[in-house]
Amino acid sequence: MPIAYEWISEYGKEEKDQLLHVFVYANAIFFQLVKHFEIKYRKIEENGKGSTRVECDKLNKDTTIEGDYIQVFCDDFKEFLINRKCALTSFKLLGHQSITGTTQIHECLEFALKSRSDKLEVIGIRFEIFNTKQQIDILQIINPNDVMHFYYNSDDIGEVSTFLRNWNQGCRLEVTFQRLYFSTADFMCVKEMLNYPSTFVRINVTCIINNEWSKERLMIFFKPFRLYSAVFRWREISFNLENQSEEMNLAEQIDCLSLQYTRLLEVFGNRLLMKVILEGAEWFYIQNLRKVSRDIRACIDTLKPDPHIIHYSITQNGLDEFDIIIQPRNGEKKCIRYRNREFLQYKEDWNVDSFVYCGNQLFERVVNDFKVNIEHQKSRINELILDGDAKLTELIGNVLKSRGTPLNVKKLELKGTNEKDILKILPYLNSVEHILINSDATVRLYLNDVPKLEQWKNAHALEVKNCTILNLIPELNLHNFKFIDIRVNSINTDDVIYLKEIATQSVVSFSIHYNNSEIDASLYTTLPPYEEPDFKCIWYFPMSISVKFLKIELDEPEETLRFFHIDRKDVPEDFLNALN
Repeated sequence: MPIAYEWISEYGKEEKDQLLHVFVYANAIFFQLVKHFEIKYRKIEENGKGSTRVECDKLNKDTTIEGDYIQVFCDDFKEFLINRKCALTSFKLLGHQSITGTTQIHECLEFALKSRSDKLEVIGIRFEIFNTKQQIDILQIINPNDVMHFYYNSDDIGEVSTFLRNWNQGCRLEVTFQRLYFSTADFMCVKEMLNYPSTFVRINVTCIINNEWSKERLMIFFKPFRLYSAVFRWREISFNLENQSEEMNLAEQIDCLSLQYTRLLEVFGNRLLMKVILEGAEWFYIQNLRKVSRDIRACIDTLKPDPHIIHYSITQNGLDEFDIIIQPRNGEKKCIRYRNREFLQYKEDWNVDSFVYCGNQLFERVVNDFKVNIEHQKSRINELILDGDAKLTELIGNVLKSRGTPLNVKKLELKGTNEKDILKILPYLNSVEHILINSDATVRLYLNDVPKLEQWKNAHALEVKNCTILNLIPELNLHNFKFIDIRVNSINTDDVIYLKEIATQSVVSFSIHYNNSEIDASLYTTLPPYEEPDFKCIWYFPMSISVKFLKIELDEPEETLRFFHIDRKDVPEDFLNALN
C-alpha cells in the first residue's frame, strides 16, 4: 500500500516534474524528487518486528509502518512511475549491486513501466544498482527518442554498446563509461562506437587507473580518430562526434581558406574597419585575431586597442610553475599555466598538455606576456593579484614603470615581505581603492615611505594579512580609510583615541589586532561610559547623523580592537540615558 505517494501528489506539479534519484543503502533508501525534496525509508526494529520509518522533512511529515523498508519503498515507487505524465530530466538509481533488495527494486521498476499505457520519457539515465542484463531489460521499455545521456559502470561494455547502437540509432546519444579498470577489449568496444556518429554525439571514458595505459599509448590506439575531436586527460577521455559526418576533408578546407584569404585581409587589414571591430572586442578575441596573419597583427598593433581586462592574477607555484588568470569585462576567466620545460620528461603526467613550457626564461616569459596583455590597457582593472617572490615583483614593477601612464587598478593584492616589495608596485598604479598585502607569519613589516604615497592616501580599504606591522598607529596615516584589518605589534591609549576620532568622521569598519597592549587606566576615564561583558570593554558614541552610533569593542582575549557603526536602536538604553 503506497504511503508517501499521497504526500507527493499533494506537492506542486512544477516541483515534482524534474528528476527522480534513488539512493539505496543497506538499511535505508532515499527517494529524491527535486533538490531539497527527499523521502526517506529507514529500516527499524520495534518489539522484535521489522518496521519502516517514512519521513519527508520538506513536507514535515513522518510515519512508522510494519513491513520491510524495500517493499514499503517499492509500493510508492511503483505508483509514482505508473502515474508519471511528464518526462524525467534525470533518472538515477544509485548504490552498489551487491546490496540486498536491488533485484526486488528491478522487478518493481519493470512491472511499473510495463503497466503504463505509454513508455516513460527520460532524458538522462544512470542505473548503478543493476547489472548489464537488468539495465538492458529496463531500457527496452523506456522511450528511446528522448534519451540524451546514458551513464554505465558495469562490466560488459561490448554488450551494452551493441544494444545502444540498435536501440537508439539515429537519436544522437551521449554515453559515459566508468570503470576502475579498462581492458584492451573494453577500449576496442569504445573504438568501434566511434564509427557511429549518427548514433553517438559524445563518448566519455572515466576513472582509468590501469597503469599500462599511458596517454601516448591511448592516442596511438585510437588513431586514426581526429585528435582535435578527442581530449585525453588523467582518468578521462572524451570523444566528440558532433557533426563528423558533415565535416569537409582536409583538401576541401584548404581550398576554402585560400579562396577567402584575400577577402579576410580586405576586412581585417583595413585600419578603419578594424578600429570599428576592435571597439567591442576584448582580450581573448584580440589575441586570436593577432594570430591569424602577420598583416592583421600589424594592423591591430598600430591601433593599440584596449583589451578591457578586469581581473589579472599571477600566482607563483615554486620556481618552476605559474598560474595566470585573466578575465575580460564580459567574459569568463581564462587560466594559463606556465611550466619549466624540464617537466616534459615526465611522460606519465596527464597534465602535460595543459601548460605553456619555457626554458630558462620562465620568469621572463610570464612577465613579457603580462607586458603585452596590459600594454594598451586604458580602462580600470578591478583586481590585480601578484602572488610571487621578490624577483617576480621586481620584474612586474619594471613593466608598470615603463608604461606611459599608471595602470588603473581598483584592488591590489600583493605578496610582500618588506616595504621594498610594495614600493616596486604601488607607486605605478592609479585609482587604487583597496590595498591588500599578503605575507608570512614570521614577517615583521615596517612602513616608512609607503604611507606617504598618494595611492595610500587615496585608498579606502587596507588589509595586511599574516604578518605584524611594527609602526606606531599614527605613523600609518590611516585618516582616509573606511575599512581596516591589520595586526600591529602594540597598541596604547593614545592609539584608541586616535582611531576613535577617525572613525567618527564617516562609516567605517576597523579591526586592529595587536600582540601587546599598553593601554592604561586613563582610557576608561577619557572615554566613559563603558560596559564590560565577557572580558570586553564596549563604548558607544553618537555621530553627526543622529540615528548612527560608533561602537568600539576592546576584546582582550582575542587581542583585537574593533570600530564599527550601528543604528541608534541597537544602543543599550542605559547609554542613551547617560548621554542625555
